[in-house]
Amino acid sequence: MAKKLLAALIAACLLAPCAALAEVWQGTAEAGRTTVVTAETGGVLDWIGVEPGDAIGAGEVIGEIRTTKVYATQDGTVATLSIQAGDSADGTVLELAPVDPYAIYCTVDGAYDDPAAQLVHAGETVYVRCTVNGTHRAVGTVAMMEGNEYRVIPTGGELYVGEVVELYRDEACSDEQCVGVGTVVESDVEAYSAQGTVTAVYVSAGEFVERGELLFEYVSGDSASLTAEEGGVVVSVAAEAGDSIESGASVVEIAPAEDICVEFRVAEEDAALISISDRVTLVYAWDADERETGGTVCEISSLAEDGTFAVRVVPDQPLEWLGLTVEVRTDE
Repeated sequence: MAKKLLAALIAACLLAPCAALAEVWQGTAEAGRTTVVTAETGGVLDWIGVEPGDAIGAGEVIGEIRTTKVYATQDGTVATLSIQAGDSADGTVLELAPVDPYAIYCTVDGAYDDPAAQLVHAGETVYVRCTVNGTHRAVGTVAMMEGNEYRVIPTGGELYVGEVVELYRDEACSDEQCVGVGTVVESDVEAYSAQGTVTAVYVSAGEFVERGELLFEYVSGDSASLTAEEGGVVVSVAAEAGDSIESGASVVEIAPAEDICVEFRVAEEDAALISISDRVTLVYAWDADERETGGTVCEISSLAEDGTFAVRVVPDQPLEWLGLTVEVRTDE
């Protein structure tokens, strides 16, 4: 009798349905979608306050682009000024008239036939007279040397644009002191341009400025700030402080928090175990407390060459990290 009872119990156990065991996969937190923060203005990146992995909020300022500062390249007088702070500019906005209305472009080819006369030094004083009748005279300084040619800036006297002149080392203009011939040329007005929004103007029309003086500042867009339109996790940063960047360049890539998902791979033979809309449990394997949250299968890829499917799960609670290991368990 006892043997029959034991046999019946064993048979009952074999025929009873087994409790389903939960499947477990190893996944990682991945960016389902990314967005970029672009430079609305060209310039130099003054500072950047984020790095990959940082969590940021929507509307947060994460960097600043330094405005373009424009300096005078020579002494002169502000001849024209067509901007003020707040103006949009695209082209020439300021012209600087040089101190000297003309310059003399010279060559030693007409110098006295002596080695010393044919060797002119930058900074030395020369005396100038016109070749027509010698009545137009001036004194000047050698400003630039380039081979046998040089440029003289007049410091006194009277000359006319276009006339040919001779240059001497002595005020008497002795033949043996002739160091060349030249042509009087009108000095060019220096033009300064801007493309963008003018943020500050430091000079006024008619004002004398010195070389190196700050004239104005501008940015090439509406704002010099880098602002995150969406909150999330920083995926990458394409520039660092001190870099020159162009308007429209992508500087920071962000994974919006609501689009961070968990991705894991399922072998082909296990494909029947998981379906779109399935509920799963996500266990933060990296967390000491092994926190859990729910999730829903949102995407299953086509079969890859390695014989697996990529499965993506949307967590019930947004994740704030990328690349960390997450355990995926099917509901029992």
